[in-house]
Amino acid sequence: GTPDSMTLVASPTWDAPWFCNGLNCPQFKELKNSSFEVREYQEAYWATTLIKGMNITAARSTAFFRLFDYISGANAGNTKIEMT
Repeated sequence: GTPDSMTLVASPTWDAPWFCNGLNCPQFKELKNSSFEVREYQEAYWATTLIKGMNITAARSTAFFRLFDYISGANAGNTKIEMT
């Protein structure tokens, strides 16, 4: 549930916020109070990877291709996964 100090703000249609930069962004509901913003997201599946000991440029490339390979079928089920 929602704590008493917060109000759920719902909209009949969802407009992606500016920080989505026109990309497919996960929808969320804002839970607001006077001090901070809390977001409630729908259930989703995410893939992540951990990169250590590299400069940022090499780490980005390594992480991207590791995740790309995973969604392209290099996973336990040999299953392709849609990005969006």
